[in-house]
Amino acid sequence: MTRPMPRPQPPIHRHPHLAARAARAALIAAPLLLLGLQADAGTGTGMGIDPDSETNTKTSPNASPRTDIPTPQPRLIRFDAGGVSLGGELYLPEGPGPFPVVLYNHRSAPGAYASEAARAIGPRFAQAGWLFFMPHRHGQGLSADAGPDLGDELAAARRHGGAAEASALLAERLAHAHLDDQLAAWAWLTAQPQVDARRLLLAGNSFGGVEALLGATHLPACGVLAASAGAESWSRSPDLQGLMREAATQVAAPVFLFQPGNDADLEPQAELTRLRRDRGLPVEARVYPPFGNSASDGHRFAYAGVATWWADALGFAQKACAR
Repeated sequence: MTRPMPRPQPPIHRHPHLAARAARAALIAAPLLLLGLQADAGTGTGMGIDPDSETNTKTSPNASPRTDIPTPQPRLIRFDAGGVSLGGELYLPEGPGPFPVVLYNHRSAPGAYASEAARAIGPRFAQAGWLFFMPHRHGQGLSADAGPDLGDELAAARRHGGAAEASALLAERLAHAHLDDQLAAWAWLTAQPQVDARRLLLAGNSFGGVEALLGATHLPACGVLAASAGAESWSRSPDLQGLMREAATQVAAPVFLFQPGNDADLEPQAELTRLRRDRGLPVEARVYPPFGNSASDGHRFAYAGVATWWADALGFAQKACAR
């Protein structure tokens, strides 16, 4: 589904990838909703999420940021994405719900690295009363066997056609196949009785931050939380730049962008912030002190430096998604 998007100023030229997505978004969600896909209480395949699972975290109705958050194991979920089975990690607050939702988009990384973000951030949101779900996009983590890895695809494109081909492929994959995975995750979530579908916070880091912005052009998000969005690829991909600029001008919901001062590139956040402010669209942006000793360390800030940004992010989420 697509939210009405205000355009206080003349728009930037419509990016072809986003234009194509608008007509297809409802077609991704509808079949899953008709099937009533839900997760099994024990294995993550079947019917229903068990609200009494030992992986739930106790929730206070007036939860405030804490530094002693327990680290329960996530509930592993399988869900359908256009006939392909994808995996995901779920953190469920205590109680019957319905709960506001964080749909989190991970960075693109090999092996189990995608899980680092879920395990660092998920328990905190669950403790604060939010259902946290991080789907693994195809080719990554729990969905490694569902399709090609994006990094491998980009490397092959670079060998075949150089930087220009890799740039074009990156934008195409993020705006189509990887966005489809996010839309399928939302369709699965809306079939769960514990979900308050009126309170959806889209979040993510790195390419996942880009996906959060793209998702907000199609889903009824009340807010977007994007860390280090596109920071490692912006300077090398004009196609990614166009895609991100277009998405930034199309998202009506409030957006919170953040990264540390030693991230790989501060330009994408500065550019998206400027575009939104020029158009009168709600945006908050923070550049935190450097994290670690390198740009690589800085790019891990979204999950390795949670304690620094958590209070700001939770405050943003509670305000943006207030009842």
